[in-house]
Amino acid sequence: MAEAKRIPTSSQHRVWLVRHATAEPTGPDGLDASRRLADVGHDEAASLAKQIAAAEPKPRRIIASPAVRAQQTAIPIAEALGLTLETEARIACNRPTPIARDAVSQSTDGTMYVGHNPTLGELLGTMVGGIAAPPARFRKAQACLLTSAADSPQPGDWTVEILLQG
Repeated sequence: MAEAKRIPTSSQHRVWLVRHATAEPTGPDGLDASRRLADVGHDEAASLAKQIAAAEPKPRRIIASPAVRAQQTAIPIAEALGLTLETEARIACNRPTPIARDAVSQSTDGTMYVGHNPTLGELLGTMVGGIAAPPARFRKAQACLLTSAADSPQPGDWTVEILLQG
């Protein structure tokens, strides 16, 4: 677990990515999107919320996939930050990475996105390594702050500044 550090905020773009915490293997109705957090997942989400609340700079907005496990991961974070949780279908499970990349590129002012692999791993790999980069390893209940000083950040222009594990 990395220590949170203060990042200069002038002329920097910032995006937080969070992978949902550990979920039950199946949803109550058998659908993937209805999978709830397991008991350990609730503990991971609470731990992540505390760490993110202590980090600087803090997220300014939080947007989660509509899947239950992403919402349940995002709720304690939103509460710890005093933010209203928003939902965005473009970062839902099984969405193609270009759709998620478009959603993220529209808000680089400190917005946090809570979603799923493989999309988040592919998105992280592309943002840091460029368009042809392989997916990054993004564990459950993991959060990272990406920053870019570029005027209009492109794939490969981002740096991981904070990495947290719930």
